[in-house]
Amino acid sequence: MPSPSDPLARSLACAGDDESARTAFSLFLKPRLSQLLRTFRMDVVFHRAEGDWLFLRDGEDEVPVLDVVGGFGAALLGHNHPEIASALHAGLTAQRPMFAQASIRAPAALLAERLSALVGRTTGRSYVATLANSGAEVVEAALKHAALTHHRRGLALVAAVREDNRRFRRGVVEGVLRPAADILDQAEALMGGYFETFGEVLAAIEVAAEATAAVPPRFLAVEGGFHGKSSGALQLTHRAEFRDPWARMGVAVAFVGREDVQALDRLVAQARQATVLLDFRPDGEVALKSGAHSSLAGLFCEPVQGEGGIHELPPAMWRAYRAAADAEGFPLIVDEIQSGLGRCGSFLASAGAPVRGDYYLFAKALGGGLTKLAALLVDDDMVEPDFDYLHSSTFADDDLSCGVAHRALDILERDKVAERCAERGGKLLAALNGLKAAFPDQVRAVRGRGLMIGLELTPQIRSTSPLLRVVSEQGLLGFLAAGYLFNRHRVRIAPTLADRTVLRIEPSAYIGDAEIARLIAALTAFLADLKASAIADLILFMIGDEPAAGPKASIASTPLETPVGVEDRDIRVGFVVHFTRGADLKAWDPGLAQLSDAQCDALLERTQGLLEPFVIKRTLIRSSTGDEATVTIIGAPFTPEQAIANLRSGCDGCSDLVVKAVDKAWSLGCSVVGLGGYTSIVTDSGQDLIEDRLALTTGNSLTVAAAYAGLRRAADLKGLSLASSRLGVVGAAGNVAATLAELAAEHVGSIVLIGRPGGRRHLEARAAALLTAQVLRARTGETTPLIANLRRAWPAFSLAETPDGGDQMLRLWRTFAETAGDAAPLRIHEGLEALVDCDLIVSATNAPKPIIHPQHLGHGPVVVCDIAIPRDVDPAVRAERPNVELVRGGMVRAPGGQDLGFAPLDLPDGELYGCLAEALVLGLVGCEEHFSHGPLSVSGVKQIAAWAEHHGFEMSS
Repeated sequence: MPSPSDPLARSLACAGDDESARTAFSLFLKPRLSQLLRTFRMDVVFHRAEGDWLFLRDGEDEVPVLDVVGGFGAALLGHNHPEIASALHAGLTAQRPMFAQASIRAPAALLAERLSALVGRTTGRSYVATLANSGAEVVEAALKHAALTHHRRGLALVAAVREDNRRFRRGVVEGVLRPAADILDQAEALMGGYFETFGEVLAAIEVAAEATAAVPPRFLAVEGGFHGKSSGALQLTHRAEFRDPWARMGVAVAFVGREDVQALDRLVAQARQATVLLDFRPDGEVALKSGAHSSLAGLFCEPVQGEGGIHELPPAMWRAYRAAADAEGFPLIVDEIQSGLGRCGSFLASAGAPVRGDYYLFAKALGGGLTKLAALLVDDDMVEPDFDYLHSSTFADDDLSCGVAHRALDILERDKVAERCAERGGKLLAALNGLKAAFPDQVRAVRGRGLMIGLELTPQIRSTSPLLRVVSEQGLLGFLAAGYLFNRHRVRIAPTLADRTVLRIEPSAYIGDAEIARLIAALTAFLADLKASAIADLILFMIGDEPAAGPKASIASTPLETPVGVEDRDIRVGFVVHFTRGADLKAWDPGLAQLSDAQCDALLERTQGLLEPFVIKRTLIRSSTGDEATVTIIGAPFTPEQAIANLRSGCDGCSDLVVKAVDKAWSLGCSVVGLGGYTSIVTDSGQDLIEDRLALTTGNSLTVAAAYAGLRRAADLKGLSLASSRLGVVGAAGNVAATLAELAAEHVGSIVLIGRPGGRRHLEARAAALLTAQVLRARTGETTPLIANLRRAWPAFSLAETPDGGDQMLRLWRTFAETAGDAAPLRIHEGLEALVDCDLIVSATNAPKPIIHPQHLGHGPVVVCDIAIPRDVDPAVRAERPNVELVRGGMVRAPGGQDLGFAPLDLPDGELYGCLAEALVLGLVGCEEHFSHGPLSVSGVKQIAAWAEHHGFEMSS
């Protein structure tokens, strides 16, 4: 008996420690799949399976889940069929040999004979089998067998040419053969070049044959096909996502359209290599003739494509494939791995095809759902007699798996499984076609045969829900359906791998009426919510909540429209944004209005890493000069909290999304792209982006200009004199706040640079640079309130030497700070306590939540300009401190008060964030260089402000 610490015992004990299994799965087994499963709350641990049901634990309760995925077709007889389990147990208790290579393997031999007979009932042919452990393995075996045949055809060509050459030379010596009078001319016409003797011709023919035989084999496969993910099988799998990373490995494959006979003809012709042969004529004359040798080694097809979206191969293509194979001498290889053994209503899914194949591949259900077994059957007339010696497998041909396969075949025949699949499938197809009729805009098609069925969803790209549009555009609608059915109705379904809008339905042959009714009811509920664009009801399962009872509210949302003429404008500007808080989701998609802010936060957390950047809105902006520009708002799907977590961990997830968003803007023709919010921060003010196709900007220069203009206007309204006011700059170690401090130094009398505890080194560097700037300004004879106060606090100010480097600047600052002490008009402080003595405050931190609260502020007249997104100032300040004038900093009014109509920006009509406005201004002035890229400058702030004014943008307060 295993000890309690034994891993196998722990894994089989079903003790309910599902969280440990989830953690191990995500860290050590399948990280990406784990993320996808977690997003749609399908990261569950099933502890038992029976028939068409899987079971999971919910505390002490057992929860049944209807499974119509069926192991991608492997569970044809259902999970843990009792007779299959009994056969497996019997094989184990009988101690049948697992490893008895180089002996007569009786169960394997009899299984091969049986499979040959079963296929032969349809084809009238006999076959030799190669057994393996999985579908991908038998695809590899088929590739190898066909390549071996192709190799030997090449060798035979060379041997035949050499034999003909010898025959000719001997015949000439014996006087019974002679070359045609014009044979040199024939050689030049057929092979090109110049020949002086017939010996040269013979040598050229042999060299050409050797070159032809050396051409690597090439295979044909069908578009949409799926044949596995091992290195060879993967090349036959059409979906680029799976194939492209390994496209340079091994097998050369060309793909044929499912219904494109002309493409097949072109590919066959391209693979046909011209050869030159000797033509022995009855009168003893020897001339030359042209021949052909195909580089094609085989054509793979599925009678019903599974992962490609459940598509049947049309009869016309079957005939074309057979004709090409016969004409060129390559095998037609029929992959019945998912569709065969009765699932489609006959033992061979290809039984109704007008032609037969040369190879047949089986797997999945062949092992009865409990063992891993696959088989390649090759027509007797095509078998390479030594292939079984050249190709072998340690685990193939074992008694245990073959014994189970015999029992599975017994059940298939006794229970008339093929007929059951046809009958059950007919009932299911009728019900699904009823859904298509009821939901014509949600169900694009119902396809399939027997119990291999696909329901294709229509992407909801015209939905009134923006989130549902994005889910559809990014190919996630099938996953959403799977998560919805699983969590809301305990029905397990999945999209096909190569076409994710198609829901595969492959239950066991024993599925009952009640199970079919349950599936149809679940699909009906999903399609009804899809039709209503009831996005909240569709996604609430993702955060573990249920939709509210009662009738669904009408959602006043409109489809995404591109205004007429938008795409015709030469000036195109992109702006990358992110959600600053969960509640922004509700502003973007009114269909989520019923969700609480906490639920929205949970949804953003749940979908982290799933979505790609998406277009939120496209509209026009008109300059006061009459120029027009297209502005495209692109959403980068992350939050400030996620950005900060990425920065702290060194993860590139958020910055990678910004790169993709910029790429998307480029693909839409944008010449300028602005980086809003944390999209700038995670890319180090855009400096991490290697970009030469378009101009990038963080928009921080115009943000600074607008914030300072708003601060000054509010100070005037509050009766505060800048010259006698102390300015507190929160976040002074950062780019924006430091530049604003330098700009304000022209007018204010005192500045406190404020940073977080532990940030003294950065604050000192900023203070040293600012002090040096005042020294340089004073050298030119300029006088400002701050310079005057510096002279009073530090008499040596006028005598200070101009620093020529960072170290000297820092020494100058420290000398000044020690001498001036608390009276210094330029100070630094770690923490927010210093704000209580400030009349003017500017805050520009990267904090994800408010940091300035009522207790931080003085009781006299105070102006606070909050530039940060999300905001640094807690809402309680406005409610509790009437002495405080709160300015939403960095705002710019669009020319003529135009409204972009982008709700998630949460802006008054006609107002824009400075970072967005800067991108628009740069587009309108035709800027081709990066701007506000990296460190800012006061000159850049003044330049963008002038350009903005020229085009009718106004600094807002």
